[in-house]
Amino acid sequence: MKVLLELLPVAIGVALAGIVTWFLLDRDIGAGKWVLAALLFAHGWVHMMFVFPAPEATSTASGMVWPFDMGRSWLIANMSLDAGTIRTMGVVVIAVTFAGFLLAVLSTMGWLVPSEALRANGSQNLAAPEFRRNAAAR
Repeated sequence: MKVLLELLPVAIGVALAGIVTWFLLDRDIGAGKWVLAALLFAHGWVHMMFVFPAPEATSTASGMVWPFDMGRSWLIANMSLDAGTIRTMGVVVIAVTFAGFLLAVLSTMGWLVPSEALRANGSQNLAAPEFRRNAAAR
């Protein structure tokens, strides 16, 4: 129960960020895509925290242990693999995940696949989400 209470401010912050992002995007305010891109990048960066070593003091003042340790993963605890193999596999998966979030950021900003390119391309599969959004607005 103590952990849930400690996470309550984080949950409130995430909910507020989601509401603000939704509000900005829903009203087509330019800052909305920047906020969404920042949230996507921050989420990808949290995944990258598993790559970095734990700080000198591995517990915080509240006694919480450093949460970004691949060796403590419940998913791989019973696989009986050595630490080097786990770290190598983890770094590869984390790199792919972070690259995916970077692609999402670039797409959100319109730098990877601009909406004008979708319209000019003529691809129905790629343009369908844009078409549905515009059709629903009418």
